[in-house]
Order: sequence, then structure tokens, then C-alpha cells
Amino acid sequence: MNPLELCMAAGHLVLAVSAIGHIQHNKHKRSVYGVSYDTVLLTVVSQLCSVISTLNYYHNNTVKVQYQHRFPIHPIPGISKSVLALDCALVVLSWCLLWQLCISYSRTRSVEQGFSGICLGLLAAFSMLVGYVGLQTVTVSSIVALDVVDAIWLVGKVCGTVRLVPQVLTNWMATSVVGFHSYWLQLEWIALGVLLVGKSLLSRDYQWYAIPVNFVPWTWLGFGSIAVAVITIQKLWVYRGRKGSLDLYYKDGPWLP
Repeated sequence: MNPLELCMAAGHLVLAVSAIGHIQHNKHKRSVYGVSYDTVLLTVVSQLCSVISTLNYYHNNTVKVQYQHRFPIHPIPGISKSVLALDCALVVLSWCLLWQLCISYSRTRSVEQGFSGICLGLLAAFSMLVGYVGLQTVTVSSIVALDVVDAIWLVGKVCGTVRLVPQVLTNWMATSVVGFHSYWLQLEWIALGVLLVGKSLLSRDYQWYAIPVNFVPWTWLGFGSIAVAVITIQKLWVYRGRKGSLDLYYKDGPWLP
């Protein structure tokens, strides 16, 4: 494993540890108060898109043939198996978080917590793209599988890039930062730092097709760093010590902030 792949895998491992901590935090408090539903949904879609697009680039012969026809002088982009394995683990962990939000502790959410129309629209578009890929694998279709897989990749990266924006807004509406476990900020900064180090190892003459398709892009790191910086300011200065000002959606909810 080269240093670039090692950094990427380490960053994803830290994110997995943070997700486990988040699940345990919610379980311990028996509450999801302060957690953005949209952030969790965007995270699930982002990671699932990454896994699907990576597996298609690695296993789908139709995608490989179409890629070779379109870019005959470029080799097919590789994948990082270690990052793929961690992404699969992150998908499972994110689904566990989603289960806590929607099923286990749904009665502890505030009046401002829930899925927005924008995120539900993204989920609908994601479902249609996945359906197209499935259709391509079992029937002869005019759909270009490579374009569909690339679209899935793009949807995943866009969702991953903006995933923390809804959490910033949720904190602002609740005037508190109570939805995270104690070490969430530290782990997010560590993950971003390791991933930034990995990306910086790319030399200027590094060709785009030589970068594994399941590595995070610069936009993901840039927007993620800005969002985490804003949440850091919210937690340490703006809303420091505050418990939350929003009413529970269900008045008989078992937990109050």
C-alpha cells in the first residue's frame, strides 16, 4: 500500500470510528436531538454511491469496454480495495444511524428535525440511477452504462461535499451543538487532516486516470473543512454550554435537552 492509499484508508478509518461513537452516543442518551436528518441521509447516499460506482468500475465489464472505447489511450482507473472495504463499513454504520433517527429514537427529535424536500429529491434521483444500472446489466439498452456510473459517482461526491451543511443549519436553529459525541470534532479534524496529507502527496504531473475512483476529491475536503470549522466555532464559542432551545416534535418524548 503506497503512502497516498494509506492516508486515504486511515482517513476513512477515523470516520468509521467517529460513526461508531455517534451510534453509541445516541444509544447512551436514548435520543437523536440535535442530529440533522439531512446530514445522515446525504452521508448514506454519498457512501452508497461511492461503493456502487467503485464496484462497477472494478467488476462491470460493460463499463470497462465503454471506457476503453471512449478513452482508448488511457488505462482504466483503478480502485483502492482498502478504501472500498471501509466505505462498505461506513455504509452499514450510516444505515444504523438512519435507523436510530427514523425508528429507535424518532420520538426524541425536535420540531425542526426531519428530511427536507431537497434531500428526498436527491434520494429519488439516486434510486432512478441505480435502477438504470440494474437495467443495463440484465437487458440490452441504449443507456450508456459508463455515463450512468459516472453520474452515480458525481451524485455521491456532491452529497459528500455538502453533507455537513444541514448540520450547521440545525445547530443554528437549535442554538446549540448537542447532537455529537464528545470527540466528534477532534475525529473529524483528524480525518480531514490525514486525507489532506494524502491528497497533497499527489505530484503535479499525476494524471487524473491514475487516481483511484473511490478517493475523495478536493471539493469534498474543502467544503468539509469549512463546515467543520463553522461547527467548531458554534460549539466552542457561539453556542458553548447551551442545551438546545427547540421543542420536541412529540411532546411525550422520553428525553429533553
